Order: sequence, then structure tokens, then C-alpha cells
Amino acid sequence: MSDARTDGIFAPVLTFLLALVLLWAVGAKLWRWRESRGPATASRTAAPGADTPGATGRPAAAPPGADAAAARARARERVRRDASGTYILPMLADIDSVLHRWPDSLGRPVRVAVLRGGVRNWSDDYAHAADWAVSHWDGAGLPVRFQTGADSASADVLMVWSDSLGGLREGRADVTMTGSGDIVRVVLLLGARAPSGRPHTAREMVTIALHEFGHAVGLGHSPDSADALYPMSTATDLTARDRRTAALLYALPAGSLKN
Repeated sequence: MSDARTDGIFAPVLTFLLALVLLWAVGAKLWRWRESRGPATASRTAAPGADTPGATGRPAAAPPGADAAAARARARERVRRDASGTYILPMLADIDSVLHRWPDSLGRPVRVAVLRGGVRNWSDDYAHAADWAVSHWDGAGLPVRFQTGADSASADVLMVWSDSLGGLREGRADVTMTGSGDIVRVVLLLGARAPSGRPHTAREMVTIALHEFGHAVGLGHSPDSADALYPMSTATDLTARDRRTAALLYALPAGSLKN
């Protein structure tokens, strides 16, 4: 009778031990399988915009020059949109798509010195013509202003006269600029005599001064004979096209517009 009781007690204990062994074996296999998969964090996908796993999600820094390239692209789009009624496109073709103008950061009017005399048959009308031309460009509605009355030492623009410039030339603009296209100094040489040798009239001097000061503003040549910036201009005032071209120039950044 005691053997029967022992067998009745041993059977449940044996079953329990076998269950423990089976659970241990299953658990060991599961642990080895998870180890073979590697750490759980290794499978995470970086958040959109993150450079590397664990990044904060901030956009990657733009490559060097990207901001300048984007500015040039916006400028080219502005030219395509607003070129109508101006001569900005032929002007860009003449100057290899490099714009030059006075910087917005100048913070004061551009100082102009009109140097009187220095040529035969000098006339004060020539100086008056130069002042008149400067005042009309100053009134063109540009963000930069032009002011006569400076002396030669402090002037940004010098207007001087020569008896002859050679050939058919009646004026010349020597423009000094930075590598980024900002104008820093201009010397305008105005011919006091026509190619034939006769002295220029006051009206002719207005035309010459108006044209050359347009170059001091930063403009190139116009293909339209009515404009002050036409190479052989006879204009004595700015046209609407002159003003619109100058306004567009000063709405664009100085420097190259190329890709």
C-alpha cells in the first residue's frame, strides 16, 4: 500500500520537472534567435530630413555656394519676367551677363564732382549740362541718389572734359568695381569737341553727359535710337525705357547671372 502512495506522489513531480526543462529549452532558443538579429535599435529608419541615424531631424546644411546659385536663379527669373519695356537683355549680352551697380549699402548719395575748364573754348554751359544730366538720373526713382558739388578728392564720380577722345568717340566711362560687381568709382571723360573739331553746343553736351552718366549708373547700351543709352544718341532726356531698365538693374543683385 505504501508503494502505491509513493508512485502517486512521484508522477506529478516528474511531469512538473519535464515541463520546466521544456520551457528552458524553448527560452534558450528564443534568446539565441534574438541575439542573431542584433540590437533592436539597428533597424530604425532615420527621420525625414535627418542626415544620419540619431540625427535631430534638422535639414542638412546647404552645400557651399548654394545660396548664391539660388540668388542668381531668382535674378534670371526676374529678368525673364520683367524684361519687357527695357533693354536689359541686349545689355546683358554685351556685358557677358555681369551686372554692375552702386551698392545698396552705400548709405549716402553718390558724390559727383564736375571739374570745370581744362579744354579750349571752355563754356560754363558744359558744366550746366553735366549738372542737368546728373539731376535727371537722380530723379529716375532709383534706390541710390546722385549729388553734385563734391570735390575731386571725395568724389565717387568725376566728370572731366577733353578736347578730343580720338576717332568718333565723344565720351568715355571708366568704371572701377569690386569682384562682386559693386561700383566704387567712376571717371567720365566728356569730349568738348565733335570729331570734326568744332566745339560742342550746350545741347550736344546734354546728350553726351546724359549718356555717359547712364554708364556711371551701371547701364550698358540700348539698341533703340530714342534712348539716352543708344551708342549714337541724340536724346536730351531719359526715356521711359531708360528708367525702367535702370529700375530693373537696381532690383537685381550685382555680379554674374550665369549658372
